[in-house]
Amino acid sequence: MKEIAYEGPPLEEAPDAATKKPVRSKGSALAPTLRTFQSDAVGEAAKTTKLGLLMAERAHKEELGLPRISEESEPHLGRLILLLLLVLAFAVGVGLYVLIGASFHIPLVSDTESAAGDNILLEDGASIAIGNSSREQVPKSIAGLFANSSLARGEVRIMQFYSSDAAGGNVQAATTSALLRTLGGKTPPETLLHSLDPVFVYGMHSGKGPVGFFTFRSRSYAETFAGMLAWEPLMGDALIPALNPKMKKSDIAALAGRAFKDERVAETPARVLSDPDGVPAIAYAFPDREMLIIAGDRETLVMLIEQFRNGIK
Repeated sequence: MKEIAYEGPPLEEAPDAATKKPVRSKGSALAPTLRTFQSDAVGEAAKTTKLGLLMAERAHKEELGLPRISEESEPHLGRLILLLLLVLAFAVGVGLYVLIGASFHIPLVSDTESAAGDNILLEDGASIAIGNSSREQVPKSIAGLFANSSLARGEVRIMQFYSSDAAGGNVQAATTSALLRTLGGKTPPETLLHSLDPVFVYGMHSGKGPVGFFTFRSRSYAETFAGMLAWEPLMGDALIPALNPKMKKSDIAALAGRAFKDERVAETPARVLSDPDGVPAIAYAFPDREMLIIAGDRETLVMLIEQFRNGIK
């Protein structure tokens, strides 16, 4: 067959049907493109933000009467509440430890702010009058305070001696000299009275039983120590009614003629007067050269010495 040459314009190669991309009609004003659900969803999703979704979800839940907080956030809220409860329990535990476990502070002479002779405010049941009272009345007043006090073991109660004029006015804190002269008559050596500061502390400590104690500030250790040694033969009769008010007069009489002995109490040299059974009635010591402590038993003296040491650290 004879080939016939084609002399017309060149023919374009037809595109491959498999690779040809169909062109979607954009429609016209008279015949717009047909909308479908898929096309609308894709378009709206492109416009919607995460905040919008959250707001829509909240509005939907409000319409249904459901809470705004999602279920996924409930575990976080539960953990937050549990954490707050743990913090509260820890705070309560620390508070109880501070209230119950803290040691009781006893005001020694150095802690007292008012000087002897200053006007004082009396507390019902915690004050003892001297001056116009007889020597026999003061031990009775002390014994009444001890009888009416209910202290748990280890507790301490501070009491105040005061003096007033004949009319009952001008109430002032009693001085050391006035107190010792009232309790011991004129027996305390003058060197002892002059060597002690006018301010003192008197209190009650509950150990095996209620026991009294005194703390004095010494202005001259040598004179105070010498004065105490000179007073020892008469000290029992003068101080035991204030240190051990429940002791019978017959037991006090049994101490007559007995001597003080040197002992070590809480690693401190002390002088102790004991009855025939070895039970102390008076014990005194100098935790330092400026402090004199007198107590009605060893346990109270130990407590006061340790309290003094802890206070000066």
